[in-house]
Amino acid sequence: MLLLPVSYADDVQSRLKQHIQTEIQRFVNDAPHPPEKVQITLRMAAGIKEQSCHRLQFSRANANSLPVGRVGYRIECTAPARWQGRAVANIAVWMPVVVAGRTLLRDETLSADMLNTASRDLGSLSQAPVLSADNVLGMTVKRRIQQGDVLTLAVLSAPDVIKRGDQVTLIIRNMGFEASTRAVALEDAKVGQRLKVENLTSGQTVDGIALENGLVETQIKKH
Repeated sequence: MLLLPVSYADDVQSRLKQHIQTEIQRFVNDAPHPPEKVQITLRMAAGIKEQSCHRLQFSRANANSLPVGRVGYRIECTAPARWQGRAVANIAVWMPVVVAGRTLLRDETLSADMLNTASRDLGSLSQAPVLSADNVLGMTVKRRIQQGDVLTLAVLSAPDVIKRGDQVTLIIRNMGFEASTRAVALEDAKVGQRLKVENLTSGQTVDGIALENGLVETQIKKH
């Protein structure tokens, strides 16, 4: 929600556009590339332009997400008189996104030469796109992706950080006590996945959780 001083009634529309532009900038600040183009068209509820206001508030549903596509805004005046209104914004934000540089097949592991960037209107996409190729290198393709298609995390899976047969460090935790030993992975695993490993010191097979490359954690259960 944003408070803005408004001198004339016909400023409501321009102030709402300014508010939307500020929202967009906040959400794309951490993107690797700035937007290439932003287009905002507004449809105001009847009567709003005839209302005067010195203090406006703008709010919307899903305020924690980038405003793109068709977005409804609630307009509230708090001074000198209280009144409320609605507006619908059609927002297009064109940004460089990661696309398939060629047809990608299921179970392929992504490398830089497989990927390109292309400008897309984020409001036309059904899912959040990948904005940086560096974030997905080494990930695995879940299903066939056509050349030029936008990549999303929904069509990719994280790589295995541990492969069957890898020697790993097994961290053993038990009620505040911690020790480590060498073990051999008996299964492939991604970060956070459970897997079985063989403790090379005791010869026992134990369940653990993959933490990162070469690191597995296990908890000793209290009987």
